[in-house]
Amino acid sequence: MLNRSEIKLGARAAVWQRPLGPALAVLLARLPGIVLGVSAYSIVRYLIAGRVDLHSFFVGLLALCVSLFVTLPLNVSLAGYFIALVSGSPQRVPSLLAIFSDMAQYRHAYFAGLSVFARQAVWCGLAFLPCALSHVLRAAHAAPPPALNALWLAGAVLFLSTIVLCALRYAFAAHFAWEYTYLTASEAVDMSVAATRGRMSELLLLLASFLPWLLLCVATAGLASLWVLPYLDATLAAYYLILKRQEGIRLPTPKEYTDV
Repeated sequence: MLNRSEIKLGARAAVWQRPLGPALAVLLARLPGIVLGVSAYSIVRYLIAGRVDLHSFFVGLLALCVSLFVTLPLNVSLAGYFIALVSGSPQRVPSLLAIFSDMAQYRHAYFAGLSVFARQAVWCGLAFLPCALSHVLRAAHAAPPPALNALWLAGAVLFLSTIVLCALRYAFAAHFAWEYTYLTASEAVDMSVAATRGRMSELLLLLASFLPWLLLCVATAGLASLWVLPYLDATLAAYYLILKRQEGIRLPTPKEYTDV
């Protein structure tokens, strides 16, 4: 059982030593992700509502594609930044962008991130089917409203649970992809699944301990996130390093980038 207090204390100390750098790093890496989230939401909203607005749909689709090519590699680079930070070897914020100057490294990071994104999309899509089915049945008046409400509620619970489960299972895919560049995209994701197996409740409790901080972010209109998000990323990096050392995780045989 890992000591959550010690992990968070070490992460806080690492971030507080130079708070501006981690804040700028998170802002640089997460900003394209905001575009990604808004774009994905826009596309899904139009598909579910059945409204035909080709201009908005294709603008959202274009923003989604562009942000994917930027966000996914930056997520891996950000994981490397915080691994270095909690290890006592902090990097400069511009080093996050170095991943775009090395095509092999960029391709490796992009496909690792894309593998996580695709798996999350598949699992969340399957979990969303009960909600979609309730919407279809309601439109066709094929079932009584109480049954449809129960179906929708069950689907919503399943969907939210799947989001949390995916977040836990794939929490360290970017960390493995950054540290072990010879891993293929699928292997990096599989390593995260293997590392978190049997530790899901422990990791969930660690993340749940940040709920008061996240509420503070909401209360301050997101201003506190400049401290909270670096703190969270540093805690995950510290947890990853301790977990990897304690578990003695075995890595696959080295492979070339061309295997991605």
